[in-house]
Amino acid sequence: MAYYLVRMGQGSRYIRHALEHAFIAIGWNEVPSLESFKSVEDIRGALVKTSYGYSQAQLGINAGSICRFGLEMKPDDIVLSPTGERKYAVGRVGKYFFDDSPKDGCPYKHRRHIAWLPQPISKEDMSTNLTYSLQSMLAVFYLDRYGTEIDALMSGEVPTPAEKPQRVRDVILESLMDLDGREFEEFVRHLLEVL
Repeated sequence: MAYYLVRMGQGSRYIRHALEHAFIAIGWNEVPSLESFKSVEDIRGALVKTSYGYSQAQLGINAGSICRFGLEMKPDDIVLSPTGERKYAVGRVGKYFFDDSPKDGCPYKHRRHIAWLPQPISKEDMSTNLTYSLQSMLAVFYLDRYGTEIDALMSGEVPTPAEKPQRVRDVILESLMDLDGREFEEFVRHLLEVL
C-alpha cells in the first residue's frame, strides 16, 4: 500500500465536489486518457503536444505527477487531500477513469474512484515533519515515509507532545508569550545589547 497527497485545485477549489461524488482528480485535460500510457516518458511526450508551454524542468515535474496519479497509484492506496480548513480528507483509492465531459462542478478529467473515510485528519494532530511535507506545491506526491503515522491518525490516535516535536520558532514564540511585561522588557534589553 502506498500513500499520496493529491491537491484538488488551487486552494482546494474542487474538494467539495470530490467528497460529494466519491472521486479524486487531477487536471491536465489536454492529455488524453492515461490508460493508453505505459511510462512517464509517454506522458512527457503527450505534454509536449499540449498548449501548456512547459520548460524542460516543468515537463518532468508535471509528467511525474500525472504518472503517479494514473500509472503508479493502485486500488486500496491511501490519499490525503487538503480541504482548505487545516484538515485533510482521507480515502482509499479505486480504479482510474477518464471523464471526457465532467458534469459535477469539477472540470478535471483524469479521475479515480475513491471511498472517503468519514473523518478528516486535522493538521494539528500531525507531526511537524508530516506537516512540512504537506507544504509541497506538487499536485500529486508520495507520503510513504509517513505511512505508519497516517495509519495511526486514520484510526483516531493522536500523538503526545513528546511524539510531536515542535518547530523551534513555535517554542520560542510560546515562551515569549508567557513572559510578563517586566520579563519581556528585560528580554528586549538583552537582545538589543547582544545585537
